[in-house]
Amino acid sequence: MAKICKEISVDEITDYIGGRLSRREVLRIQEHFLSCWECRNETNILLAIQYDIDSSEDPPIPEGAIERIMEDLRIREEAKSKKETESFCARFRNFLKKHFLF
Repeated sequence: MAKICKEISVDEITDYIGGRLSRREVLRIQEHFLSCWECRNETNILLAIQYDIDSSEDPPIPEGAIERIMEDLRIREEAKSKKETESFCARFRNFLKKHFLF
């Protein structure tokens, strides 16, 4: 378990930020913050990262992108199906030639 200082681990800080600690554990960590700059600083960094993640928006999808993707998928499926059909036909022709001398 990675430690920030001798008393507090990174997991404890992430649990503190995530609200997964008991009231007693929260009070212990908050009291520790009063005397430990490293833990306070690490917590502030993790809180800033969490804020950035929570407040970021997904980028907008460019106009027409979904239609282009769907068209590309349709073309690929058609090509795959055509190739499979041609492959089957070629194998069937070879079978006929081999067994029936056409």
